[in-house]
Amino acid sequence: MLLRVGDLEFGYDRAGDGEPVMLVMGLGTPRIGWFHQFGFLSQHDFDVVSFDNRGCGETRCESQWTIEDMASDVVAIADAFDFGTFHLVGISMGGMISQEVVLAYPDRIRTLTLMATTPGGPESVPMTPEYMTAMMLPDPAERMRKSIEMTFGEKYRTENPEMMKVIIDAATGGTVDGLIPIGAEGVGTAGFFAQVMAVVNWMAGGGAASRLGDIGTPTLVLHGGDDHLLPLGNGEILGRDIPGARFRVWPDAGHALTHEYADEVNAELLGHLSAARV
Repeated sequence: MLLRVGDLEFGYDRAGDGEPVMLVMGLGTPRIGWFHQFGFLSQHDFDVVSFDNRGCGETRCESQWTIEDMASDVVAIADAFDFGTFHLVGISMGGMISQEVVLAYPDRIRTLTLMATTPGGPESVPMTPEYMTAMMLPDPAERMRKSIEMTFGEKYRTENPEMMKVIIDAATGGTVDGLIPIGAEGVGTAGFFAQVMAVVNWMAGGGAASRLGDIGTPTLVLHGGDDHLLPLGNGEILGRDIPGARFRVWPDAGHALTHEYADEVNAELLGHLSAARV
């Protein structure tokens, strides 16, 4: 479905009945990335909205933008659905966006959940050399294949070779529009790199690191110990510096922990959101 907000049309899905939840996806990935969480929460008395960030999936945007612009998108979409307050869940780049939302609109957010993300700042931990090597491969198809593979933890890759083949074939074959289109022509490449620049500029400006102490919203931080894109140290900073935050780690999960440990992530989400029900 499409929702016009200002000059943009956002692709979105909405399901369930209850307290509002906004799911904010990460870099280059459309809303289908929330498959496990969207269906689960919508069946547990929550009114759940997931959407394609600008430059991804069905949400087309030609200009350059910032993480702060994307935070404004979240609130504008919430306004369009008459969500006065809502639970906010963000992963990776979506976690960066979510930090800006809660800092700019603290009275709108019931709970905050940050997954596989970073606050930026001088202590933030860069991607591992292994992931950087994958990103620098000269062949676009091989670069995409390897970078997607490295998004998952080694344990999951080893134990689920058939699922990994499905995921990589879907992305490299273009059957999932906008899914990590690194170097893929005609699959949202311009939007992907615009998102990359938004992240780079946000990180270069210090991210939210110096403002984490201002977050007063009940916060859950989830991270994988085998995350090569945004390593565990980033989640540790969030868990340490956000007052009262609860922090959980899956030692062998990669960046895609919402898929690798879907049931356990869902249980954590349900407990966190339910504890703050009005």
